[in-house]
Amino acid sequence: MRPLSVEEQKHRGVSFRLELAGGRVQRLERLNGRGFPEADDEGCTEYRYRFEGTELVEATGYQPDGVVCDRTLYSEHVRKASFVEAWGRPNFSDDRTHTGALNERDARGLIISMRPLASDGTPTLLQGASELRYQRNAQGYVTRTCYFDAQGKPIKNDVGVHCWTYQKDEFGNSVDQYAWDEQQHAITTANGSHHVAWKYDRYGNLERQSLFDLEGKPVRLEESWCPVLAYQRDEFGFLAGKACLDGAGQPSRYDEGNSMWRASPDERGLAREYRYFDVQ
Repeated sequence: MRPLSVEEQKHRGVSFRLELAGGRVQRLERLNGRGFPEADDEGCTEYRYRFEGTELVEATGYQPDGVVCDRTLYSEHVRKASFVEAWGRPNFSDDRTHTGALNERDARGLIISMRPLASDGTPTLLQGASELRYQRNAQGYVTRTCYFDAQGKPIKNDVGVHCWTYQKDEFGNSVDQYAWDEQQHAITTANGSHHVAWKYDRYGNLERQSLFDLEGKPVRLEESWCPVLAYQRDEFGFLAGKACLDGAGQPSRYDEGNSMWRASPDERGLAREYRYFDVQ
């Protein structure tokens, strides 16, 4: 993470406030552009970290009301991670089939290999693979993710891809993603895309997502409902709407049948209303 200016924080959909002790993060808060808590996909707005000596042993996420929404226990010198609920029992509430992971880290402490584990500690699968390996750039951002079986043989994941490669911007956002097979040949996924491109505004908020085939052309509507997604945001980075477009930038439709939606925030930056619209 890099420090954000006050101006950047004001206009971002989400930013982080860190509390440090002895150079280590003890607490992380997620904030929206209005300065109020912003929940992640787990409903967490705050994370607290516990160390024993110099080693991380626990990371716990909390909802605004103080309820535990995410908890990970670390052991074996942070090599092993166990995903548990508030009382320390294996967390089966997520869609994932694994409740733990065996990680390898580089000299910076960043994960470069992850093997998913079942609740009894035995190996299991994640996205159809026994091991995920990561390549990182000088800033620590992941630039390649590849999938392997239990013997370390290259395989395709459950969407038919062996490796994803990424290009990042200064915020760490992915601006380009490409799909490859075991021989590092370019391939497409089920929606016909080989290349996904994202565009962001000056504050790092997502503005546009575009899907392209092997020839660099927008994917066909027959394969993807929305070759292009266009995002609308207010002055505080709040996601105020999204539109489904075809490759020519004309209105298309989501699989639910609507072409776009619009939302409005309350004074805390939380959505108070959504409206869905057809092509007309």
